[in-house]
Amino acid sequence: MVSVGEEVLARQAQLALHLDAVCVVLSIGIAIYVMVDFDQFIMRTGLRTTGDYVIGVIAIVLTLELTRRSIGWALVGFALALFVINLFAEYMPGFLFGPNVGWKQLVEIVYLEPSYGILGLPAGVMTNFLIVVFVFVGFLTVSGAGKYFITLASSLAGRFSGGPAKVAVVASTLMGTLSGSALANVGTTGAVTIPLMKKTGYSPQFAGAVEACASSGGQIVPPIMGMVAFLIADILGVNYFEVCLAALIPALLYYAAVFVMVHFEAKRLGLTGLPREQVPSVKAAFAESWPMLLPIAALFYFLMRGYSIQLCVMWAILILFVTTLFRKSTRMKPTSLLYAFEEGGRSSVAIGAVVGCVGIIIGTFYVSGLGIQLADLIVMGAGGRLWLALVYTGIASLILGMGLPTPAAYITVAIIVAPALTKMGANPMAAHLFVFYFAMLSSITPPVAVPAYAAAGIADANPTTTAFTASRIGVASYIVPFSFALAPALVLQGPASETVLYTVSALVGVFLLAAGVVGFLMRPATWMERLLLIAGGICLIVPHIPSDIIGAAMGAVAIVFQKRGAPPIRLALVRAFGREKNNKWWGEEERP
Repeated sequence: MVSVGEEVLARQAQLALHLDAVCVVLSIGIAIYVMVDFDQFIMRTGLRTTGDYVIGVIAIVLTLELTRRSIGWALVGFALALFVINLFAEYMPGFLFGPNVGWKQLVEIVYLEPSYGILGLPAGVMTNFLIVVFVFVGFLTVSGAGKYFITLASSLAGRFSGGPAKVAVVASTLMGTLSGSALANVGTTGAVTIPLMKKTGYSPQFAGAVEACASSGGQIVPPIMGMVAFLIADILGVNYFEVCLAALIPALLYYAAVFVMVHFEAKRLGLTGLPREQVPSVKAAFAESWPMLLPIAALFYFLMRGYSIQLCVMWAILILFVTTLFRKSTRMKPTSLLYAFEEGGRSSVAIGAVVGCVGIIIGTFYVSGLGIQLADLIVMGAGGRLWLALVYTGIASLILGMGLPTPAAYITVAIIVAPALTKMGANPMAAHLFVFYFAMLSSITPPVAVPAYAAAGIADANPTTTAFTASRIGVASYIVPFSFALAPALVLQGPASETVLYTVSALVGVFLLAAGVVGFLMRPATWMERLLLIAGGICLIVPHIPSDIIGAAMGAVAIVFQKRGAPPIRLALVRAFGREKNNKWWGEEERP
């Protein structure tokens, strides 16, 4: 006998199935309507028929529904709020006030105008570049690239202090260069590295946080860069390979920050590396992993030669397929090939929905002029000070990026805010990479840090604690974007001498800052030493020669204190405040 609850669930499932069928039929109908008379459809701009408007409304509703199913309500709610603001602008307060936008005009811009909205720039990048890239990622997934990357990372970093955490950083970097998804990276490498970290001695929340940071950072590592590299290249009208080169130093600084944090935490806890018998030799690891590394190298090679993105990725797919044939363990069966294309298709649908919804947001900003007003507000609020405008932009990117895929967070902010930064004198490439960097950092920033929560689930740790720990591990990464935004040489947009100088100073700054945050350099640091390390690190990361000199001096003093014990001023503090209070400031242990 069927219970009432089971009957209700069955009816709901049947209703959902019918609704899905209706959505599929409507989607096919829209495609046929546009394709049958495409030339006339494009030429009817400003002279739309009733059928055009009906098709436009249906397309907008379907796009919002598909986005809701893919990533939830966050982006959909933002788009709906913009619709309300446009339709009822006369009743809005402050800078939102303006003339109402008619629903027909809104529909025409959001869907029927090919330059904006759903069919605008993001959709063009998606259809021209991203689909073939997703297929490549599908082939990598099916080939078991994650397992080989972990083996390679273990051979390179497993024997050092806190080896499993460093393995997580290296493996997630390798996976992140291609997958473009922090969540996918956590699921692929985290299932192996997080248990290893816990077994070595790291706390569950630290293990999850390391994996979340490493997996999120993979999105800023060339060549794929979370799919955003294609968007930046298209918006700026530059070569895609130029974007990859510009992102190299920011990516290096990010992973240097995470790697050094992991190292000092291991030293502080007295952790060792993996046992020798568990660490494969580098030679054996490369011999096993080369079929996965060859297509990546080929992708870079063809990009450097100036071939189109589509051709580069197709060659990479072909090379990957051929190299997997040499071993029985990696050889792809016909079913594996179908599964690879299925994986690429699934990713394309999910990101395609997000791209469509972002197009809606861009269209609503354009038709109302709201984007221009927001950009002007940032310029006026910053009072002409670029660093303050960067602070506002970073905060906006973190807020708008909460719970969103990085490409959606980037394009939403970049279209609105990046022009304001360039208007204030920021280098265009640096401005867009700044927005992208902070959109990526939203993945590890509470209260909505989805990759950190996923890693916490694997680590069996508290999600909120894991997210806050991730943001602490990546603390230097919140400063690095300001460095290359203020000194474009760090994104290869300036003299080579400045590039070398600022890169070296930033790397040293990241090293000192990490030591100060963890509280360990050559030994446990006192509070005075930690303050010197943190302040010195920040000064060195800031791209300014006077601040570099000050930062280097602070770091040198902290290192001297670490090597020689407490400074002479300690005796004066002992006499003035007593030994107990003095120890609270300099540290609990007595030092000569």
